[in-house]
Amino acid sequence: MNKKISISIVFIGLITLLWAFYAFSLNVFSEASLAKLIVKQDEFSSPEEYVLTDAQKNSLFLAVDSATTPVQAPYEPDYRFSLTFVNQWNLTKSYTLDYTQELGFILYDVKNTKEKYQVAQPDFFSRFDAFDAIYSALLYPVVEIQYGNQSITPGIDSISWEYRRLDGSWLSQPLPTENDLKGNETTTLTTTNDDTQFHLTSSKLPDQVYLEILDDSTGATVYEDYIQPDAIPHPDYDGTFTYKIQNIWNSRHQNYEGHMGLSFQLSIDRPPSLDFSKLEVVQGDFIELQLAYANTPDEINLNLDFTSTPHWYKENNLYKAMIPTSYSTKTGNHTITYDIEDSQPVSLTVMARDFKVQNLIIDQSIESSTRNDKAYAELDTYFVPARKISNPDRYYDTPFVLPAQGRITTEFGEKRTVNGSLTSYRHSGLDIAAPLGTPIAATNTGKVVLAMNLIMTGNTIVIDHGAGIFSVYEHLDSLNVTENQMVEVGQTIGTMGTTGFSTGSHLHFMISHYHINMEPGYLIYGEAITKENYKDLMH
Repeated sequence: MNKKISISIVFIGLITLLWAFYAFSLNVFSEASLAKLIVKQDEFSSPEEYVLTDAQKNSLFLAVDSATTPVQAPYEPDYRFSLTFVNQWNLTKSYTLDYTQELGFILYDVKNTKEKYQVAQPDFFSRFDAFDAIYSALLYPVVEIQYGNQSITPGIDSISWEYRRLDGSWLSQPLPTENDLKGNETTTLTTTNDDTQFHLTSSKLPDQVYLEILDDSTGATVYEDYIQPDAIPHPDYDGTFTYKIQNIWNSRHQNYEGHMGLSFQLSIDRPPSLDFSKLEVVQGDFIELQLAYANTPDEINLNLDFTSTPHWYKENNLYKAMIPTSYSTKTGNHTITYDIEDSQPVSLTVMARDFKVQNLIIDQSIESSTRNDKAYAELDTYFVPARKISNPDRYYDTPFVLPAQGRITTEFGEKRTVNGSLTSYRHSGLDIAAPLGTPIAATNTGKVVLAMNLIMTGNTIVIDHGAGIFSVYEHLDSLNVTENQMVEVGQTIGTMGTTGFSTGSHLHFMISHYHINMEPGYLIYGEAITKENYKDLMH
């Protein structure tokens, strides 16, 4: 009897021990017994220890318990983590956690690498910051500016960045460090090549890029607009500039969005560049010069063998000048030289124009009363000085217009016989015939520098349009403007008449560059106005 009791006691004891061991094994790595979690991303990284909250413990064990679907096919992990559970008795249990973009999280016991299980509820792993390495492709980009073979990391003025985690939640990315924010915002690049282009490089090209360029010397904004990342412009003149770039990502469908404000400086110092609008002209036409990247036009020492030194004016940070030709300009090839490194002499061709001859019969009393010493002295006193000084800048910014419609009776540059005698001069403008009192309009905006009656030219108006361009209106019946008055293009300045040396109602209209008379048609229509084509041009 005692023997049976002893056996029963032993049996019960063994059952109790087995139950206790089973219960202990169930609870040794439970939520209640877990003391801390150690996470290490790879063999080269330092382990991170975490004391978890109750909510985090619950989420962790739900993730571990959901790893029940075996992974059969081989795979290459994008990221690998080692997990070490440490309980309150300092016992440990280790797992390996893999991540691939296709399969998500895969968990397996370190001691049993043959059985790998896909995690069905990865909430803990997709939220817990120890595993944020899987979001590295979604972190804010590093943006660089490429300029030729140079590269800079601009300073970060402002930034906001959000990315979507695997559980669908959006997380704001921490801002860069203070050193990252500084970047190379004081970096100054110098270019001597006008063709060098900027482009922006980034692991994630922005959806929109907005650029503002400031001139450091004046503080003025010289450019402001949306641009393409591969075509960042630069100013067309030299100086030091601050670039401010706003990069915008609005690709929530790509699991990230944000903006980044960048800035850097650029110092531009390019060699002077001189451009000619054309190198072949007909007598009466003109050539336009455009000089870029020069501190002053004097530094290029321009020399022309057929006319005086050009009068330069500044427009939009460029120096411009006109080389006029007239009926007296020598035809043939002319040489232009200038002092720019590697420049070669430029050959300009002036082609002859076939000027007509006009025969006039003038009443002797009109000729004697209007073409005499007093009349010529009057021209020298009033008319000639009116075209000596021009406003340095252009008054106008619109095309020139013909001041009156009518029949062309005399072309620019025509030779004349008056009462059978060949004159020594050429016709300096256009004669447009129309009825007495026909309104005369200003050919362009400018300042009236002469408005008076002269013996030879009758009621006469001279307008300075700036940058050396003058227009002249002669033989008017009436004057509607006064000296020093500003007029607009198309404004009525007088009416057509036949005052002075004139045989009938007409307008003698001239355009000149200072004292050099030019064919008006080239400024108005881009071609000469003739008796053959004026009807087509005017209509």
